Amino acid sequence: MFNKNKNNNVSYDDVSNMIEPIVARIDKLETALKKQAKQIVELQNLLKGTGAIRQGDGEKGSETFNLASETQLQIHEECVDRNRTSSEKALTTNNMVSKDNVSSRSVETLYLPAPTPDGLFMEYSPTEQVGKSVYQLRTEDGINGQFIMIDTSDAIATAMISISQIVKPVCRIEGNTKQYPRRIKTIEEGVAQRDGAIWRVTKKAKLSFE
Repeated sequence: MFNKNKNNNVSYDDVSNMIEPIVARIDKLETALKKQAKQIVELQNLLKGTGAIRQGDGEKGSETFNLASETQLQIHEECVDRNRTSSEKALTTNNMVSKDNVSSRSVETLYLPAPTPDGLFMEYSPTEQVGKSVYQLRTEDGINGQFIMIDTSDAIATAMISISQIVKPVCRIEGNTKQYPRRIKTIEEGVAQRDGAIWRVTKKAKLSFE
């Protein structure tokens, strides 16, 4: 999650850019069809008003007008359906893009040395450094993370050099701290937030010395 998504996923903006010209053409076609239907109505009214439509031709004229109206309505409905389908496809594609972005996220693991007395991790490393790394932090967004104490003999040995300076600033401890522990178990993960180039502890971890 520190790493930004490097996959070439299609974004919602890309989908919108592809859909917009299609929707624009559909809207233009609908406008032209409405204008044509209006002209047909005006023409029929004009012919009726001037008596140009003979009684024998009236039925033919009416049939022609009805056919034109039905055709226009059918085309209009098809345009609406296409518009709706295009929108639904855009939403579906956007949902797929969002799911792909979420699934493509990777958890970043960092290794932290001893903190400062006020609970700051001033440096970190993508790999464990024997004799220096004491804590392990995992983050999904590069800003918020959860950390534990590394349960290895090297990390324990480093932590036991000075519990008050290395452990207590970022952890609460259960158990006997005066006796060298066989293991140190993280009962509750600590929480840290990135602040520029450092990680600031907002909630201490809870450890058990066993």
